[in-house]
Amino acid sequence: ICRATAALLPNHLCGLFVCLNESCLHGFFARPSPPATIPGIDLDYIDDLDYDLDDDATIEVHCNGLLLLDHHVVNPATRQWMRLPHVPPYASLPNIMYGDRGLVFDPAVSPHYDVLWMPYLILHRLLEASLSDQWPPSPFILHVFSSTTGRWEEKSFLREGDATMGTMADVSLARVPYHCKTHSVYLRGALYMHCQNDCVIKITPADHKYWVIKLPGDFASNRKTRDPFLGKSKDRVCYVLVTGLSRLQIWFLNEAKSASSSYDDSSGYEWVLKHGVDLGPIIQSYPCNHGRQQWIWHNADTKQDETRELPAVNDMEEFEWAIDKDSDDIISGANESIHHNGEYISAVLGFHPFKDIVFLHDTNLRVVAYDYNKAKVQDLGMMFLYHNTDRVMS
Repeated sequence: ICRATAALLPNHLCGLFVCLNESCLHGFFARPSPPATIPGIDLDYIDDLDYDLDDDATIEVHCNGLLLLDHHVVNPATRQWMRLPHVPPYASLPNIMYGDRGLVFDPAVSPHYDVLWMPYLILHRLLEASLSDQWPPSPFILHVFSSTTGRWEEKSFLREGDATMGTMADVSLARVPYHCKTHSVYLRGALYMHCQNDCVIKITPADHKYWVIKLPGDFASNRKTRDPFLGKSKDRVCYVLVTGLSRLQIWFLNEAKSASSSYDDSSGYEWVLKHGVDLGPIIQSYPCNHGRQQWIWHNADTKQDETRELPAVNDMEEFEWAIDKDSDDIISGANESIHHNGEYISAVLGFHPFKDIVFLHDTNLRVVAYDYNKAKVQDLGMMFLYHNTDRVMS
């Protein structure tokens, strides 16, 4: 039944869930369809009197249609939600209060999901005697919430390979991910979590094992980088790093070691540099899309805005990816003479699940789709957060 249900899921991209960290403002960036045709995007159906969803609706991670918020797991398609109980303290790390969470969900296997809580090490909260210990230990005790039982449980995971993240002191001094938004990926039964000290921890819940995989690019010591992005596209784990104003690096994780590796470590995994380019010349002048296919911002506020005028859109019509065309003309829509003068890449928003496309936020103003095989960019529309407000202009 689960596999039959999964086969009915859409195999095309409808839009992007985005959380703007400045104000914990969440929304859905997509075509200008009427709100009724995009069920569940506003999250206003979460009827939990203990939390103010205006302040506690930060989208931490997502996985195969589920969203993990600060205190809830939400399925926008079915409008179902569940409040997560508080995470109990670790017996072995009594002073650790912070952590990152990963979501495990595969509708082709089970309707149930798990949430894993990864401890975040802070130097002044560690015992002095433990500073020289390797992190993570083996066995590694993690808190895991199961929707089957409805509670958190401590589960033990054994390390495969010799690689660790370093000593607890080294890990606690690394700058990632405390100051930036982190990401996780669930693929083929494994959860990949971006952790401290330029590392990814791969966890396989079924056999209770984990691996430490060093990331390329040395983000932790490079102060001229944007927040990195760990994601997946076309059934592979991807990593994006933006250095300087606009230099883009896209890496693929190859779990079958070969002689052609661009970057590997003692874990036995390799990162292959798929694409490296300075996007400055491209984002400095590209045609803006002001036609009927321009994407816009959807959330609870825009749903209630009766004065907002939406362009007429045929919801049955497939969105046209102009960058799929072989010609150099990537303009879709009207007003072809209007160009945007971008200055830098503000953030990486995600990957297209079925195409060689990465979504970028250009100069905190516009969202573009960049085809890294064809080196072409397509403007999707405006997404600009007014300073000191909770409103997005699109």
